[in-house]
Amino acid sequence: MPRLPAQATRKGKRRTANHTGEIMRINIYSQELTSEVILVEKASNTEVVYHAAQLILHSSEKLHHPPEDDDRSAVTFWLPKSDHRREEMAKAFEEIAAIFRTAPKATGLD
Repeated sequence: MPRLPAQATRKGKRRTANHTGEIMRINIYSQELTSEVILVEKASNTEVVYHAAQLILHSSEKLHHPPEDDDRSAVTFWLPKSDHRREEMAKAFEEIAAIFRTAPKATGLD
């Protein structure tokens, strides 16, 4: 799969364009973050079983009636098939973890 073009952004960082060439950005605010991560398994109608890591986002208890109605928002990362791509993505998430641990403490909200 070819790499999509990237554009320079502030502080020398780069953003990757989506398949239409437009910049795609997803914002998850710190108040929405939880530490809940789950493994998702989904069988398709072609008998292929897909797996994903899902980061569950904060959701008000008032939105779930009855309580077993788990339709909370989440960010779902579908796992690549190849070991190479899985390792690439694991390294990217390790970079995110490093940023969480080392970014200046005086920024952000809880």
